[in-house]
Amino acid sequence: MASAVKHAAQRTLFHSDGARSLRVLWTLKELGLDYRLVTMPFPPRARAKDFKNVNPIGTIPFFVEKGAPWNQGMTESSAIPLYLAEKYDSEARSISVPKDHPEYGAFVNWLFYSEATILFPQTLVLRYTVFEKKRGLEQVGEDYRKWYLARLRLLEDTLSDGRSFLVGDKFTIADICVTYALWLSGQRGLDMVHDFPPVIHEYLERHTSRPSFRECLEEEQKSLAAFTPDIFASL
Repeated sequence: MASAVKHAAQRTLFHSDGARSLRVLWTLKELGLDYRLVTMPFPPRARAKDFKNVNPIGTIPFFVEKGAPWNQGMTESSAIPLYLAEKYDSEARSISVPKDHPEYGAFVNWLFYSEATILFPQTLVLRYTVFEKKRGLEQVGEDYRKWYLARLRLLEDTLSDGRSFLVGDKFTIADICVTYALWLSGQRGLDMVHDFPPVIHEYLERHTSRPSFRECLEEEQKSLAAFTPDIFASL
């Protein structure tokens, strides 16, 4: 798997280090798929302005497969792992479960929960208590911090039966998506991990210890170091 941008790559993921696009990179690694990784300084809208020539709204992730029109690239960090699993893991089901699995509904629900329920409030905590602290809206950030921690109750209750994984008694993209949201709680100036219940602490430690996750963190740093603004001219 290479990080260099070469147009022959089957798949391209536009990413920033530590961003929610890490879910996609982790999924690609778990599935053993080939890809090219373009890691940009965060936030790319401000620090890699030509990225908007690729994705007009300037958000990450932005994922496209060879042969697909660039204007049909995917932008949702929980949807892309599901797309990849359904397309490339439909037989082995190494990190997914089939639609006739009794926990399939829960499987899909965790993907949406990971973004809408527990990552969304974190972005507001980050904005008002770290990135835009001078605006004097820290109380708004604190309110969303309490909201986020309260929404972890579903996860805590689920893990309280001693399970190691969310569904299917195995590691799936549901674990990828939820683990990322938990991991973010200790990144970029956020300090919420210490408020997690013990079962969530254990869950987070278990999955961030996977070799594939550690490889993602190493690869994104190498890719970021190789980034130059003129990289978009070769796309």
